[in-house]
Amino acid sequence: MGLPIMQASTLAVFLEPPVEAGGYGFSPLQLAFFTLTAWIGIICAQLWGCSFNDKIPLWVTRRRGRPWHTEYRLANTIPPCIILPIGLGIYGAGLEFHLHFMMLARASFMIWLSALLLLPICYNYIIEYFLHNPVEASMALNSYRVSLGLLSIFVVTHRKSAVGVGWMWGMGALFVLPVDVP
Repeated sequence: MGLPIMQASTLAVFLEPPVEAGGYGFSPLQLAFFTLTAWIGIICAQLWGCSFNDKIPLWVTRRRGRPWHTEYRLANTIPPCIILPIGLGIYGAGLEFHLHFMMLARASFMIWLSALLLLPICYNYIIEYFLHNPVEASMALNSYRVSLGLLSIFVVTHRKSAVGVGWMWGMGALFVLPVDVP
């Protein structure tokens, strides 16, 4: 969840400067409208989750013919694990090569959609795994998620100046791949 926080908190830095300065010249109102991509991603993730977060693991259980295992929930992570690195790569390339803002909007949608598809799956998996300590497990996951999300903001400016904006997001996509691939 740290990547969407990082993306949302840096929107003004990349989109509001004038075109001559390398930005997109967005007004505050245009920037606010751009954040609708996040809301659309959130809504789509909620609709997908309500429809499939229980159906897919139950289908895997029936297909394998075994009793329920907590790990069957992880079958839902396949689509977002493909979408997230692609969205990060498109976002970085869009900023680096100053592509049309709709490419950035599409990438922003993909980042938010995939991150918010993964979040409830991870919570359900961890809560089911630590069934006797659900509050402690949830607090640990929240602490990890929020602290890394907030810390990433402090790293962004140094990373951007060291490798450029395209590679900053591209490295995020590359760092996500080993975590996502089983």
